[in-house]
Amino acid sequence: MKGNIYLPEKEVIYRGKRFFEQFLTIDYKELDDYLLKLSENPETINMFNNMYNNTLKNN
Repeated sequence: MKGNIYLPEKEVIYRGKRFFEQFLTIDYKELDDYLLKLSENPETINMFNNMYNNTLKNN
């Protein structure tokens, strides 16, 4: 079973594009593209790899 059986999910639960269109002024696709570019950026990947390695060393 998926979700809450007491709430009609399609009418009251907003996710993804539907949430953005209803409540926000930024376009869902615009944010999705930005986050994809950020997450695939080699500099960002290196920063997270360094944080991960430092965390392993210190614990």
